[in-house]
Amino acid sequence: MDIVETRVSSLGGFATYIVEFVTESEERITVKVENDTEAELSRDAVIRKAVLKLGEALSVACIECGIEPASLLTVPSARRAGDKSELERQLDEGLEDTFPASDPVSVTSSTIAGFAGPKN
Repeated sequence: MDIVETRVSSLGGFATYIVEFVTESEERITVKVENDTEAELSRDAVIRKAVLKLGEALSVACIECGIEPASLLTVPSARRAGDKSELERQLDEGLEDTFPASDPVSVTSSTIAGFAGPKN
């Protein structure tokens, strides 16, 4: 699941915030964040609180279902896993359109155009 958008809105002033995590397929995960302070929270602070709350909920749900939470949250990168073939594939994909093999060679010149008439 890839989250492509994060929406933050407030309800009743700054007492309650709603954070929506939206996926590519328009699925929404909504988290309600209560503000304990009298002041307005920044967008980053609200999202941070929502993520912590969501993490706690995931942890509880995993324990109830018998799933190891760490296996859901950590997926090693190709570099960390030492997968050389995957690293080569990613490199080839990244370099695929960067070589100008079919582009004509462009001529460049470092001279400055000047007066072509006789010198005095």
